[in-house]
Amino acid sequence: MFSVRLRFFPSLICFSLYCTQIGFAQSIQTGSGARNINSGLQQSLPIVDQLTLLPSGTFELPIPGCRLRHLQANDSALYGLCTAAGGGEIVRLNKAGSVLDSIRVPGRTRDFAVGPAGEVVTLVDEGQESVTRGPYFSPLAPGERRIRARISLLHFIGERLLGFHDAAILGDLQVGSATMTALPIHDAYRVAGLGNRTLAIVGCRRPTLWKLDASLQLSSPTLLHAPELRVRDDSDTGLSIYAIAAHSSGDIFCAASPYNGKEGARILRFDLTGKLKARIRAVMPEFPETMGRGDGRLTASLMAVSGDLLFLGSATRTTSRVAYFPIPK
Repeated sequence: MFSVRLRFFPSLICFSLYCTQIGFAQSIQTGSGARNINSGLQQSLPIVDQLTLLPSGTFELPIPGCRLRHLQANDSALYGLCTAAGGGEIVRLNKAGSVLDSIRVPGRTRDFAVGPAGEVVTLVDEGQESVTRGPYFSPLAPGERRIRARISLLHFIGERLLGFHDAAILGDLQVGSATMTALPIHDAYRVAGLGNRTLAIVGCRRPTLWKLDASLQLSSPTLLHAPELRVRDDSDTGLSIYAIAAHSSGDIFCAASPYNGKEGARILRFDLTGKLKARIRAVMPEFPETMGRGDGRLTASLMAVSGDLLFLGSATRTTSRVAYFPIPK
């Protein structure tokens, strides 16, 4: 057991803002409260043509009855969290979908983080407490730490393991004590790593980019502009961005909603300054279990990027599949 020292700044008003990836199907509905983020800006925005991509291939995770909940990648491997009623697994795969390693995890596993050496630490939800376990896929012996806070997600920044807890960051979870720092972001958000020393944080309902450095200093916000993006007010429960992933170049990929499956998932590529670089339509394939349901195609609910490949993950009640696409130069 270790203590948590709270360090909040009185000028910051914090409230719960974490959005989970579960329930994606509800989050891609267009609400009447949405407005185009580019209203009045069309004349000043650079023209970026839309590119349609077809999948290079697909693979199915060989875990019967498990649903794919999270997908992450680094330059050498792909990692997936699959859960079921009796537990789950974290699998490490090569880019063709072959399983390299796997570990059993409790069914209450909420998230996991991939460290700089490919090690994995898991996050288990135990009501008002959270438990981190690991590292796995590492020569070090795994251990367990219990935190008296309900952490929503984990992420490494360099070798520091961070937990995101409502509108705050819990730092240094792998050492004997941790500090909590307020996170002044009044929106649901996603997090992705930009190299070893920086994290990208992207607002889901009001598309905005922040960068968090290793000292937990947050940059000024940058509004993300693209024809596909909308700002949603408090009456609209939908998300404009439901998943993000970072490329080794430092670029950020954002999956925008809503989208039409036959036309393809809407994937937007931004550079570190928030400039739009590419607009992609990634057409998801058809499979027997999706025929006759909706548009008949896999739902692109999860995203990861590794090297020159874009991975989009989907789960039904019986299968978990991943489609991968070439990233345009």
